[in-house]
Amino acid sequence: MPTTMGGTKYDLSAARYMKTYLIFNGQSLPVIGGQSGEKLEAAPSGDVVTPQKTFEGAQMYFISNDRSGTFTLNTVPGSHVNNLLQWFFDLMQNADIMSQDPTFGIKSVNQLTGRTIIGNACLISGQPTEQENDGVWTLPWKILASEYIVQRPDPDELALLQ
Repeated sequence: MPTTMGGTKYDLSAARYMKTYLIFNGQSLPVIGGQSGEKLEAAPSGDVVTPQKTFEGAQMYFISNDRSGTFTLNTVPGSHVNNLLQWFFDLMQNADIMSQDPTFGIKSVNQLTGRTIIGNACLISGQPTEQENDGVWTLPWKILASEYIVQRPDPDELALLQ
């Protein structure tokens, strides 16, 4: 089983079931050009429920309405997706907000498990950090989503996938 430089093992046979798409103007564009199976990282921005104590020491819980999330796409320089993300970044910086919507969507589907991660109304937080490593060179594009959704199949649906 292959291993990344950080020691994480990944299964290329399972990776072929994971598909990631950028969504813009109703079109889905497949994300290709990843490096060593480390194409996408996704996480919600924070916890939905946060605890806090009152002055008397009683425990309270607050439910947040924040449904934002962060995606990191690791692309190979010169790949089509890297160039497309640069185009999104340039569009975002030069867009006339009154006439152009610079946001896009991202969707990751695992066809083996049925899990889907969706990011809506996404913007790129900035230029990726430049890396020069021995044998591996990726550009990590950090994408902020105003709406982060994870959909997992019901157990009955999961049984049908197997």
